[in-house]
Amino acid sequence: MQLMSLLLSLMLLAVPARAVARPWIYYDVRNPENQFLLEQSPDRSALIDIGGEAEFCDKNADLHCFKTDQIQFAIPKKLLEIGAEWQFDGISYKLSRKIRRSLLGRRHLIYFVDAKFEKYQMRFLFSQESGLIAITTIDPTPGLFLLLDGACGFGAPSSCRNLKVGRQDAHGRAGALNTH
Repeated sequence: MQLMSLLLSLMLLAVPARAVARPWIYYDVRNPENQFLLEQSPDRSALIDIGGEAEFCDKNADLHCFKTDQIQFAIPKKLLEIGAEWQFDGISYKLSRKIRRSLLGRRHLIYFVDAKFEKYQMRFLFSQESGLIAITTIDPTPGLFLLLDGACGFGAPSSCRNLKVGRQDAHGRAGALNTH
């Protein structure tokens, strides 16, 4: 844990003050001291206490995607219907479910994306409103469960950071904040 904190601190200090890169941080719900950090410009990542490089798809590509030594993820920018399948870097992905839910005061259409890796299966939760919001292993046994720290994850639209958390109606439209 101390090594991860030191690594995270060094990575954040190495970024020039004028840079606008913001890392995406995901905390492990089962072991909160563990986290996954993903950053673009510079392209790097860290999982628990292992740091390394990160590769991202070109912004003009048809996918939102990244690849690190520990985790990789891809989803078409033009989201598909349940059952749709695609490939990225030799890994098969499948949209297994869509569900509308409110999370932390924001309405989301959440896409459940399953991926089969050599030794395990993972599930990624992605929304058009907030990007990648969770990563978990689901087979052979549940283990890692990484949850986004913040409102905007990898693949979120640039408008995500401008949204305010507050009340929304059943259609996801923002309403007045309740201050009582």
